[in-house]
Amino acid sequence: MDQDAFILWDDTRRLIAREPSSGRRVAMLGACTPVSLEDDVLTVKTTSAYAKRSLDAEIDIIEGALSEAAFGPMKLVIEIDRDELRPIFPTLITEGVAQDAEWFDGTGTTPPFTVVGEREPATVIPFEASKTSISEDEFRAQLGEDARESAKHQEQRVQEPSDKSRQNHLTSEVSDQDLKLTFENFVEGAENRIALIAAKQVANGNNSQYNPLFIYGESGLGKTHLLMSIKNYIAKNDPSRTCAYITATDFINDYTKAMMGDRSIIEEFTNDYRDVDVLIIDDIQHLKNATNTVQFFFETFNYLVSNGKQIVLAADEPPAMLGMSERITSRMGSGYETPIKAPELELKRNLIATFYQRYKEEALPGYEGTIPTPVLDVMAASAGDNIRLIKSYVQNCLFLATAVEKVGATITDEDVRAKAREKWPHGQRRVTVEEIQHNVEQVMNVSHADLIGTKRTREIAQARHVAIWLCHQLTDLTYAEIGARFGGRSHTTVMHSFDYVNKLLSDRTDRALIDTIQNLHRKLEM
Repeated sequence: MDQDAFILWDDTRRLIAREPSSGRRVAMLGACTPVSLEDDVLTVKTTSAYAKRSLDAEIDIIEGALSEAAFGPMKLVIEIDRDELRPIFPTLITEGVAQDAEWFDGTGTTPPFTVVGEREPATVIPFEASKTSISEDEFRAQLGEDARESAKHQEQRVQEPSDKSRQNHLTSEVSDQDLKLTFENFVEGAENRIALIAAKQVANGNNSQYNPLFIYGESGLGKTHLLMSIKNYIAKNDPSRTCAYITATDFINDYTKAMMGDRSIIEEFTNDYRDVDVLIIDDIQHLKNATNTVQFFFETFNYLVSNGKQIVLAADEPPAMLGMSERITSRMGSGYETPIKAPELELKRNLIATFYQRYKEEALPGYEGTIPTPVLDVMAASAGDNIRLIKSYVQNCLFLATAVEKVGATITDEDVRAKAREKWPHGQRRVTVEEIQHNVEQVMNVSHADLIGTKRTREIAQARHVAIWLCHQLTDLTYAEIGARFGGRSHTTVMHSFDYVNKLLSDRTDRALIDTIQNLHRKLEM
């Protein structure tokens, strides 16, 4: 390797890294090896046609940085070298990965923690102490002071992507919003912990048994956040690995456009997808009716897996429920599939507290108000399942808190409930057992331990009957499932509670208790 070419290329990469939204560009530069410097021409080689196409599309920007580094006009020549192994350019890789010492996915399945290649097995430590990437400060320190200022400016931007910003084509620029979707910013709970651990494993690239990784769950629960976290982690910590994120809709569009071209365009398109080290496709369920695209996906899938490349897929349902052929779904489910479930009360509390704190830290106009902790708890009990809507809900409530404080008032429980009704109209909010239990405990003045415990005083028994009855009315759970959430009570016991409250409502002898039940029912339905 020409030493002068190496130094000049390294300086060019550092200059480009100072620019906001440069993560993908820096990753593509990292996939190239400088080979010669002659007069005013620097020649680099790459084994990735995808990297070459990406850099050729931005050659003016790169040559500008190259000329700045060389203190004079420079030209860049990018060549494909398919005869050599992909070079490992000096990167910010963090070796090793911490694992969760306890694994449970609801089935008792032991996670596939085998490490492939020549890497040493990872140390197994508790998940809370795990670290799968360098910190933002460490990363910026390695880039230098100017990069730190650019990164600081970037942090002030909006964190969550719009639906449009997530529709990134294979060679498109990554938005500032997408760059904020990291493992560090992901709010963890029991509902998503297994998917988070698996995504970190894939990002570190040391576990072939997560191939493909298939994450499924309803819209707005964090699937895209995890997918983009994988991409951003790889771009930052291991840019020698080429990672592409694309939605299934854009995948279909890319395929359709390529098939309208001549043979060379089709071959180039095919090579682009086969050149990536990690292929991430979101909303894979949209491939269902695209027969020809599904066949191309099937062939690409087989090629990537057989060549040791990683695939990550996400959908709203598990592979077997997508309505595709068994040949396709069996491939999708051949690695590791894990759900992200709707957030229950504890995770909603964490989400709301986290979003609230982030908005306050931004210190922008309209965010000066304060929401007391008890009101945040009411927001958690009133919120629906969609995490994107929960974030917007927190923003709306904070704006309202700011407005009412300007006239000397304080935001109230009813204020945030009204905002929740606007965000989740009747019938669009799923009530959870935790919400029902929490509200019954608050209104009927019993502790959670007593509600699900064995005490049978009149007050506790009535509260328990009411909570069980509400669970039957407002959730889709069976008697056995409800009983399990109330200390493991039997099917017969749950039926007794249901019959007890129905009789109470029909007899109409205890008006105060009936009013309490009806008020709870109305409140939870809002």
